[in-house]
Amino acid sequence: MQFRLRKPSLQFIIIVLLAVLLILGTILALREVQRQQELRQRAATPTVCAVNQPTDTMILFDKSVSMQEATSPTDSTPRIVKAKQAATSFVDLMAAQDTSLAQQMGLVSFAGESTTTLDSQLTTSLDAVKTAIGSIALQPDTCIECAVKLANDEFAARGRQNVKHVAILLTDGRATRYIGTPPPPYTEATYQEAEKRALDAVKSGFAQHGITYYTIGFGADVNTQFLRDVATATGGKYFFVPTASDLQGVFQEISTLIGKGTISGTIFNDDNVNGVLDGNEQKLQGWSVELYDQANTKLQTVQSDSSGSYLFAGICDGTYIVKQVVKNGWNQTLPQQNGTYSVTVIGGDEVAGKDFGDKQEVLACPVSKAVCQWDPVVGADQYQVIVNELFPGTTKPPSLVASQIVQAPTTLFVFNAKPGSTYECRVSAANSCGNGLQGIASEFCPIPPTPTNTPTITLTPTVTPTGTLSPTLTPTVTRTPTPTRTPTPTITPTGTLSPSPSPTRTPTPTVTNTPTPTITNTPTPTRTPTPSFTPIPTRTPTPTRTPTPTRTPTPRPTSTPVLSGTPGPTQPPGLASTPGPTTVLAVGPTSTPIPTRVPLPTSTPRPTIVPTGDTTTSTIIGIAAAALTLLGGVIFLLL
Repeated sequence: MQFRLRKPSLQFIIIVLLAVLLILGTILALREVQRQQELRQRAATPTVCAVNQPTDTMILFDKSVSMQEATSPTDSTPRIVKAKQAATSFVDLMAAQDTSLAQQMGLVSFAGESTTTLDSQLTTSLDAVKTAIGSIALQPDTCIECAVKLANDEFAARGRQNVKHVAILLTDGRATRYIGTPPPPYTEATYQEAEKRALDAVKSGFAQHGITYYTIGFGADVNTQFLRDVATATGGKYFFVPTASDLQGVFQEISTLIGKGTISGTIFNDDNVNGVLDGNEQKLQGWSVELYDQANTKLQTVQSDSSGSYLFAGICDGTYIVKQVVKNGWNQTLPQQNGTYSVTVIGGDEVAGKDFGDKQEVLACPVSKAVCQWDPVVGADQYQVIVNELFPGTTKPPSLVASQIVQAPTTLFVFNAKPGSTYECRVSAANSCGNGLQGIASEFCPIPPTPTNTPTITLTPTVTPTGTLSPTLTPTVTRTPTPTRTPTPTITPTGTLSPSPSPTRTPTPTVTNTPTPTITNTPTPTRTPTPSFTPIPTRTPTPTRTPTPTRTPTPRPTSTPVLSGTPGPTQPPGLASTPGPTTVLAVGPTSTPIPTRVPLPTSTPRPTIVPTGDTTTSTIIGIAAAALTLLGGVIFLLL
C-alpha cells in the first residue's frame, strides 16, 4: 500500500506563519518591558565608587550593663551579642578590601570612668581587633567622654599622616558619666553635662586630628539629637538602629562610606549682613541644600538640623555644585558669588565650611526718583538714605532703623523692621566738597508717596515777611480807627482797590462800600492770616479753603465778595515766594507695606535620572508583527 504525502495547503502555511509572527511579537514586547525595568532599576541605584584610600578606624563600643537587654520584644538575644557580630563583620569587610591600602583599626570599649579601656591599638593586624571585640565584658555606667578622649590620644600617638581618620561610636543609651563626675544622686543635669563634655571632646578630636564620627544608636533609649550632633559636627553620619536586623546593614554602609568624601556646612541667620558666621548668630534648621553634578543633575537633597548643619556623605571623587533653596522672604548673604559653591572632592576628601548666610527681608525701601520722588541736588556726589520708625499718636521721637550712603539710586533693605509698624524714609544730600551731609534734598516714603500732606500747609501763620510793602500793614488795620486810613483820596470815590497799589489792599476792601472806614475794624487781627493769602490761587478754588474760623464774626456780606475778588493774578510777587520752605516731615509714614521680594529658588532643575530608553526599534517590530498577523488572518479568510 502506498502512502502519498499531501502538500501542505496554503491555509496551513499561513496559519503557521501567523503563529510564528505572533510568538515573535510577544517575545519582542516582553523583552522591551524587561529592558525598561532594568533601565529604571539602574537609574535608581546610586553611583558606587570604591574605597580608594587607606584609613585609620577606631571602634568605640558601648559595654554598659544595658547592652545585656534583649535586642527586641521578639528577639531575646542580648544586644551586646548582636553588636559584637556586626562589629566583627565590619572588620572583615575592611580586611577584604585592597590589601595595598594597609587599613589600620583599633578598639575602645567604654562603661564607667575607670572601666573604659583601650582594648586594641591602631594596627594593621585586623585579626587582633576581632579578638579584642570578642573579649568585651559588661560594666556599669556610660562615659562616652572617656572613650572619645582615649580615641583622640590613640590617633595622636599612632594615627598616620595624610590618612583619613574615622571613629565609629556604638551605644544603646545616654551618656551618664563624665570625667570627674561628682557622687550621686545623678540627675538630668548630670546626663546633660556628660553629653556636653563628650561633644566637646569630639569637636576637639576633629579639630586636632580630623576624626570623622559615624554614630549608631542601637535601641529605643538613645539620645538621637546628641548622636546626630556628634556626627554632623565632624562631617560624619548618624544611624538609628532599632533592631539587630538593621545593624549588619549599617556597618556595611559605613564600610562603603569611609573611603568616600563628604561636603558639609552650616546655615545661619546673618543678622548683621556681613557674610560671616559670627558666634552669636542663630543657626537655621529645616533649610534644604541641594547637590548637583557638572551636568546640572540633582544628586541629593538634605535638610539642615537643629544646629544648622547639613552634610552630603558618600561622595565619590569629582566636582559638584552645592546650593541652598532660599525661603520666601529671605535674602542670601553668603556665598555672594552666584550664591553657590563649586566643590571638588579628591581621594575621599572631607570638605567642610561651605556655609550659607541668610537674612529675613521685612521692608525694602526703594530709593528712586520715579518711585520715591527723590530730587537730586546739584553739586552733590552722594546721598545718605535714612529709615526711621515712627510712633504715631505718641510723643516718642523717631527711632533710627537703617542708614546707608549711596552715590546713585539704589535699594536700601531694612531687616529689623516690624510688621505693622510705621516707617519713613529720608534722603539727605552730601556736599561734593565736604565730608558732612548738608541739607535735606527731599523726604519721601517707601510706598507710596502721599502728597496729601501739603494741603494743610499754612506756611507761616504770619504774612509779615511780605509786609515790606509798608510798615503800617503789620500792626493790622485796626490800628487806624481814624479815617486817615485812606490817605489816598482816590480810594474813597472809586471804591476799588486797583487805583491804589499801596499795601492798603487788604484792609481797604470794605472801606469802599461805606464812607466810614471804621467798618474794617471787625476783621481786626483775625484778618492777618488773610485767607486770601492762600499761597497759590489754584490751591484755593473756594475761599472757604482758608483755615481761619474768624470769618464768622463778620456779619457784613460785603466782606465776602471782596475776599473772592482779591486773589487775582495781580497779587504781589513777594507773597508767592513764601511757600518755598516745603520741608514736609514724615511723608506718608502710615503706609508700611512689607514688600514680598520673593527670591524664588529657580535653580531646582528636575533631573532626568530615569531614562526611558530607545523603544523605537522593538516597538516597531512588535507592531509590525501584529500587523502581519492581522493581514495574514484577512488573507486566510479570503482564501
